Amino acid sequence: MSIEALKGATQAVMRDLVIGITGIALLAGSTGLELGGMPEGGMTTLVDVAGLILIIFAGAGLARAAVLRAAAIDTPSAVTAVPDDLPEVVPEVEEPLQLPPPPPQLPAGRGGGLDLDIVPIEPAEGRFRRLFDLAPIGIALVDDRGGVLASNAALIRLTGEDGLEPGYAFTDLVVHDRRFALSDAFDAVFGGAERITAPIEVSFRQRPDRVASLLLRRADEDHLAAALIHVIDVTERKELEVQFAQSQKMQAVGQLAGGVAHDFNNLLTAMIGFCDLLLMRHPPGDASFADVMQIKQNANRAANLVRQLLAFSRQQTLQPRVLDITDVLAELTHLLRRLLGEAIVLDVHHGRDLAPVRVDQGQLEQVIINLAVNARDAMPSGGQLSIATRNFASEDTLAMARDWMMAGGRERVPTGDYVMVELRDTGSGIPRDILPKIFEPFFTTKAAGQGTGLGLATAYGIIRQTGGFLFVRSEPGRGTAFRILLPRHTEVETSGLEIDLAPEAAPPRKSEIAGSGGRVLFVEDEDPVRAFAARALRQRGFTVEEAESADVAAARLDELVEAGIDVLVTDVVMPGMDGPALAEKVRERVPGVSIVFISGYAEDTFRRKLGDDPNVRFLPKPFNLKQLVQTVRDAMDEAAG
Repeated sequence: MSIEALKGATQAVMRDLVIGITGIALLAGSTGLELGGMPEGGMTTLVDVAGLILIIFAGAGLARAAVLRAAAIDTPSAVTAVPDDLPEVVPEVEEPLQLPPPPPQLPAGRGGGLDLDIVPIEPAEGRFRRLFDLAPIGIALVDDRGGVLASNAALIRLTGEDGLEPGYAFTDLVVHDRRFALSDAFDAVFGGAERITAPIEVSFRQRPDRVASLLLRRADEDHLAAALIHVIDVTERKELEVQFAQSQKMQAVGQLAGGVAHDFNNLLTAMIGFCDLLLMRHPPGDASFADVMQIKQNANRAANLVRQLLAFSRQQTLQPRVLDITDVLAELTHLLRRLLGEAIVLDVHHGRDLAPVRVDQGQLEQVIINLAVNARDAMPSGGQLSIATRNFASEDTLAMARDWMMAGGRERVPTGDYVMVELRDTGSGIPRDILPKIFEPFFTTKAAGQGTGLGLATAYGIIRQTGGFLFVRSEPGRGTAFRILLPRHTEVETSGLEIDLAPEAAPPRKSEIAGSGGRVLFVEDEDPVRAFAARALRQRGFTVEEAESADVAAARLDELVEAGIDVLVTDVVMPGMDGPALAEKVRERVPGVSIVFISGYAEDTFRRKLGDDPNVRFLPKPFNLKQLVQTVRDAMDEAAG
């Protein structure tokens, strides 16, 4: 209906209302004149007031309903002409005006007045088309041959097509290897299934980097068989799923590596220890000396691999101290130049006013060396390795989300200040499909015998155990860049400054003056480790009491305390009672006893239980004879002091 017709219908309804109001007013007015003596000139005012009251009580909803009903029919209500002499006129209406229930209220600001020049009602087809095009997901209607009958703007944007002509085969929009699955879904829907419950994931021919989920259901039009397809972009969700799965895998591998490393450390401790005992009987020049040394050297190589596994699983023992990254790189530059060779240019840019960081210097240097060696291997014909440092805020990581991949899976970087170390090479780059795997232990693209596949895994573990983050970005043919983010150290503590003041002359240890005697309680559940350690300590003059578990030692505690305990040497993780629990029991009976924990796990796993006790030492496995004896002697000195 046109605007003119709608206005005509509105006027007709208003005339009906005025006539009805007039009749009511005449009846009430004549009675009022007779009873109250109202002057005849007040009749017009009475009519106006009565009409206004009726309109107000009818409300905007009722008036709008009347207009809509009048607009729905082509001829307005029949109304007789209204003569000038109102008292002589009786309204003639063909039929009573039947008003439908009030429709939903008009938008705010339109229902309170009497302006009935309302916006014309949008035709249903146009309204549907507008909602169809504005939908945030892709929508398509296809016939039983898979031809597109209709599609919206969101679908065209998602597929990357210039447009979709009617009849275009929908399967031609997706990549080739997903067309068969989509065709099977069409066959199922048009074969009798009302809908396909499981979504179908596809990528599109023009935009293979995007992943979409397709939901199909039957939607016949009159006598035309058709199916409705909803297309939802799930690219971000799929990326998050991959990152989460990668993070879970890295965590699981880390736990496995930590457990395997602990078991290997026990074996290596016994191997290295018994080699030391053999070397005491076979000094240099002996026929067996070279054989024993070969065994010990290979055992030490295995110990290095185990340490890398522990680094990846974040279970190694770190010795952090407050450092200036500029100083660390300055000391490391000479070594890096020798590692890279003359064909590769090393360019180092130091940031200004760098914040201090608290890290294990040896482990941080290992990370930088590992990354530099990988860069060297990626530039066999020469190139450039650039190392740059600067202060970095956590907010800056938001800009890295698109182009940089976080090692171990995407996670939120805690708010705070960081120091960034970036290494960028001009090498061959890393292919996109390999990039997510480079931090997995034992993954390598190098030829057999040229790498263990633990370099980047170790770097990742060290940085994460330090509280930092490692990012990578690579473009095949253009090079690779790694970014290390280390938390800024803000605590001002004397103990954290780690200032080493060398005394003029170190005083002699009491054990060196009075001999190495003393009573040691050695608790270890691994028989080979316990046998080696007990023999080594006895050969150095210590009296050793052995226990194969903490429970056995606790059961014999009265006897052992009576004999005397100067130093308790105990494993941390054992069946039943663990080492820290045993140490607390011994401390209750012998408050001044020194304690040495030995373990293949990191010191941090149990240090929190004991606090900062100066009489507690930690000896990581694997250890050799000299390290064991020296640690026990130092603990004995503290107990005697």
